[in-house]
Amino acid sequence: MADTRSALQKGIAFANEATAKDKDGELAEALPLYERAIDYLLHASKYEAPDPKVKTTLRDKCASYLTRAEKIKKLLNEKKTKVINIFPVEFIECL
Repeated sequence: MADTRSALQKGIAFANEATAKDKDGELAEALPLYERAIDYLLHASKYEAPDPKVKTTLRDKCASYLTRAEKIKKLLNEKKTKVINIFPVEFIECL
């Protein structure tokens, strides 16, 4: 059965799930959800938004989600770097 929800509804659902995962500290799970939310909300702002005020609101939300997603990416990369620096290369290569 096909998903008949609008891009706006899907974007909101992904955004809600992303923020919930983010609040729970599940950053790796939150990141792709933010990215999907941004995709759907930008689509909605372009093709579904009924008036300019709604378009602006959606784009502002996308900007804030993008900022958060970029911060999460940075945090996750820093976490990977710390793990690599803790273990010797020989140990990591064995994994």
